[in-house]
Amino acid sequence: SIKPAAPGFSPLHHRSMAFSRRSRAPILLIALSLASVLLAACLFRSSSFVPSPHYGRLAPARGAHAGAPRNSDSSLPQGGGRGVAQATSACAATVAACLSLSTAKLDAGSRSTRGKSLSTPRPPTVSRKDFEDCRETARRRGTSEFRSSTPSKPSPLPPPPRPAPELFELDLESYAPHLSLSVALTAAFVGLAHAADAPWIGALAGICAVPLLFFQHDVGHALARCRTQTHINLCSATSLVTGTYWGAGPWRIHNRHHSRTGDYSAWLVPDVEARFGNDVDDYLGPLRGGNPLGAEAARNPILRVVVVAVTLSASIFSFQAMFILQAFKELGRYGQHEPGASYESRKLQDQTVLQGALITAFHLCLGLACLGPVGYLAFSLGISSGLQTFAAGFHQPKGVEDYGNGHYYDRQMQSATNLKLPDHPFFDFLLFGSAGYHIEHHLWEHVPAIHLPKLSQVSKDYCKLHGLEYREVTFAEAWSAWLSEAWRLSGEAPPRQVSRAD
Repeated sequence: SIKPAAPGFSPLHHRSMAFSRRSRAPILLIALSLASVLLAACLFRSSSFVPSPHYGRLAPARGAHAGAPRNSDSSLPQGGGRGVAQATSACAATVAACLSLSTAKLDAGSRSTRGKSLSTPRPPTVSRKDFEDCRETARRRGTSEFRSSTPSKPSPLPPPPRPAPELFELDLESYAPHLSLSVALTAAFVGLAHAADAPWIGALAGICAVPLLFFQHDVGHALARCRTQTHINLCSATSLVTGTYWGAGPWRIHNRHHSRTGDYSAWLVPDVEARFGNDVDDYLGPLRGGNPLGAEAARNPILRVVVVAVTLSASIFSFQAMFILQAFKELGRYGQHEPGASYESRKLQDQTVLQGALITAFHLCLGLACLGPVGYLAFSLGISSGLQTFAAGFHQPKGVEDYGNGHYYDRQMQSATNLKLPDHPFFDFLLFGSAGYHIEHHLWEHVPAIHLPKLSQVSKDYCKLHGLEYREVTFAEAWSAWLSEAWRLSGEAPPRQVSRAD
């Protein structure tokens, strides 16, 4: 006799389960859309800035800013607290900050710079302290921390002119249209992917979340006097959407990128723990030491194509996943402090580690619940490729020569390039209409991306004054250069095998 099928496996029961999953789609879509509207409303509360209780500790160490290594691994922390309980409350406060609505309109005393003439930056009218900080930063970047083994060049480039003070401001009114549209589109595509049972739509949701990455980047680079608790809360709130919490780990890598720009070296797994070292923001790290499959593969065109494809794919699609891994890996640093660190800095470091792990865990739970494993993988690939595809136009692939003591700006000008894109609303939305000004970003890293176009003429005059090339590349030119360099490197045998063959 044939046993009857279990009720749990009947076709009718399977269809009813699928229907119940789809019936929850409108509720999720409404909830996500409501969250995006609430976040957009919070963005317009620029008249209610509240200084951070850790305002002084959010500033980088004297003589360094966001592009230079700090004296502590917990650089650019995103809050404060006391252990696990306060880390949990800090995450709750972040979400509460996004859900708190205000009906008060922006008053005349808003920090908006609307109406001011910013097209031509005027000569610096800043405080003596800011001037000394700038000089000290330039001095530190030429000290033994960054000294190479080669003799110093005779004439290092001087610092560029300092922008007007208002160009350092993180004006939330200027960010609000991009951020609110980004969150709304991301939520809409997540809801559509769930309702249509089409996980691939999660990739579109990831692409629409790219502007949030630029906002997080700008908040981290901002001067301490321009970064308030509102900015920090919004930065943490956007991490709930993107999964990219800029804790100590990501900033260690980014600090090395600015201090050793274009100083590429071979790696298979990038060293993300050291505060000092070479630039690991490189698409071709595994190829810098020759073809990783050996001398035979370097002579085989098919294997060279495979190696180039795998290397570029891993570099492009793993951006968001690296943030998630680093957020949890930083838990190993909980309770481990540098000798001589103050009690407040130890508390702040521990809280930052816990907060990053909690926000990332909440993001993973939310993403997997709304999209499922396949849909969330598509989201991760979409947000990573949406950024990294355009970032190929930010630096030239050959790296820079081995500069010596004090040549910080020489390194920036040789490595950085500007990306020329068509004048299209999509690119204006995705890159804030100004993220392609990467030369300006490396010359004035404290200036937010929304103000970089106003410094374009200043940087061109700076290049002309010192006989430098102001390099601008198109999307096709940028990728052609990276592919050519990747093909060249894949044809080189590793140094060990070359020496054995000799």
